[in-house]
Amino acid sequence: SEQEIKDFLGADGTTYEKELTEVLSLMEQSKNLGSVMKLSLSDAAKKFIEKRFTELKNTDFRDINTEIVYQKIKAFIPVLLILSKKYTSVVANPPYMGQVNMNGELKDYVNANYPETKSDLMTVFMEVIPNMTLDKSRFALINLPSWLFLSSFESLRKSYIENYQFESLLHMGRGIFGIDFGSVAFSMKKEQKENAFGSYFRLHERNFQHILYQDIEKLFLYSNRNLNFKYDFNEYRGEDGITEIPENGTKNGQIINYPKIQQLIFNKIPSKPIAYWVSDKVLNAFENKPNLFSFAPTKVGQNTGDNNRFLRFWRELSKKEIKYDLKDSFDLSVGDYKWIPYRKGGSFRKWYGNNDIVINWENDGLKIKEYAVYRNGGKHWSRYIQNLHYNLK
Repeated sequence: SEQEIKDFLGADGTTYEKELTEVLSLMEQSKNLGSVMKLSLSDAAKKFIEKRFTELKNTDFRDINTEIVYQKIKAFIPVLLILSKKYTSVVANPPYMGQVNMNGELKDYVNANYPETKSDLMTVFMEVIPNMTLDKSRFALINLPSWLFLSSFESLRKSYIENYQFESLLHMGRGIFGIDFGSVAFSMKKEQKENAFGSYFRLHERNFQHILYQDIEKLFLYSNRNLNFKYDFNEYRGEDGITEIPENGTKNGQIINYPKIQQLIFNKIPSKPIAYWVSDKVLNAFENKPNLFSFAPTKVGQNTGDNNRFLRFWRELSKKEIKYDLKDSFDLSVGDYKWIPYRKGGSFRKWYGNNDIVINWENDGLKIKEYAVYRNGGKHWSRYIQNLHYNLK
């Protein structure tokens, strides 16, 4: 209660009542939120609370009211002090949990406080851990490698590239945690440096190839001693019959150790993937050449809303019902044509495309537009039917 917080702080701590009240209110969910709680305490408040708590803890002659307050608060203050402190070194194997498995309170808190990393607790902790680290100090994590490349984590990568230094990164396949989706361990320095370099180890080739952790260790140690070390992962048999990894590597195969990779190269590729192995030739292609968009903009095609209703294989219809040589939508009004070609993709075809489907575009797609209005709760069809000026081009 408000009075109990006043009793705890005493006459000298009235300045910090609001800060402590807000923090304790958040800590009511501490068992659920754990270390993702953002405990905002000023240095002065933290110092006073720690001093006051130590005084009460070591006092033998507390009055009954102070004793009651102390017993209520003693479970929270040590945790509060630990989670609000900054450290010279933080190392963590963070929790892994996608939003689908979060309870309502955790999901709401994560969405509100970690909008860039909210999709999984492992990426949320990529924000939490640096916040617990002192400037110019180091932190290290091991988690899944999805954040290295997926577009949904672009802003997270941008933040890391701009604010921290990648000192060492081990990119590993399956095997560290047994049956898993691969892992990546990385050590960072909490310091922004314009010309930062890091060392990267590509200790696998295919994402889902299982490599025993003892062999991942050998690949790391051998390549760390020999920058020219290569290994042909096609020779690896793992649990089907362990293949001894030669200390000098194989004649052909993949480079494992990528030392002194300049961090700024990651900015040269769209969406900033941590693609440490790319060659100068590839980087120059992104940096100096026009991209595909300068030749042809990429657009969403037609969304019928009900393919069974509006699409057919051409062989289901009479030839007379299909118009193949349309130049624009106006041509549909000439003649009794209802169906036009519709490129939808499909299975792999080595010699020719998937030209199997036609779409009902009678009266400029009237029925599809009416159905889109129905799907959109009576609102305009343009939410679903887009880019019409690209039709037939």
